[in-house]
Amino acid sequence: MRRNFYEIINGSSLNMQMEYKRIYNLFYDNAFSQGPIVDIVEDEFEMLPTAIRGRAISLSDFDETYEFDFPTPGISVTADDVISLCEYAWNLCTGVLKYAYHILGAGERDAVDCFLKYIISTIKLLCHTPITKDGITIFVPETQDIIAVSEIVDSEMVVSIMEYHHHTLRGNLAKKKAILKLMADDIEPHRKTLNGINKTLADNLFQMLQKFVRHNNEDNPYIKALSPNELESCYDDIYQMWLLAKLEIDNLERKKRVEAVIKQINTK
Repeated sequence: MRRNFYEIINGSSLNMQMEYKRIYNLFYDNAFSQGPIVDIVEDEFEMLPTAIRGRAISLSDFDETYEFDFPTPGISVTADDVISLCEYAWNLCTGVLKYAYHILGAGERDAVDCFLKYIISTIKLLCHTPITKDGITIFVPETQDIIAVSEIVDSEMVVSIMEYHHHTLRGNLAKKKAILKLMADDIEPHRKTLNGINKTLADNLFQMLQKFVRHNNEDNPYIKALSPNELESCYDDIYQMWLLAKLEIDNLERKKRVEAVIKQINTK
């Protein structure tokens, strides 16, 4: 059946290989009249702070030191590959705009800014959002439950709960456990409140925190026998329960207000 232009454009999912190719070409090839974006970054690399470049003295040194080696387009790529390239280019380009702005020509600034706008549009299509930690930006999945919880916790905790879902943390049990420890400390003062709201959730959450996060799980035969994938699944369940618990606690006062309003409405 023939499709019209609107159906073709809006009915297509994001093609990771094509998206990677576009971003790669915009960064490395002559996509702008000022020349490749990578040349602008290379020319002004020394202006970047150590928080971004570390001890590297040039872009090639930076790539070699941190083993950045993005293959040319044409291979099979995943969303993770696209995100990794976006993070690399985003941090370098935003750094150049911020710290070498006075050196760049107007055309160079416009080219870098245009490129960054394209990156952020890609990230949004992938349902990711930027978070910044110690001067470095990463892109993490943006889900409704995480967004809701992010609005009710402090800024440091927001970074941790969002970082938990970054693609590089898959299989990184030590890092995930470290984040869960922070989450356990955050919710501990609210244990009694949660128990009064949802006792089953409270019991399950705090038991899992005690067995898997706060104590050495090597002491338990069952936990000791779990495979890394099974252990990570348990960590992820704890994470999701924590999100639910935070929303339950936040909803308590709202629930009281709504119940009071409903009572007034139904009073004869």
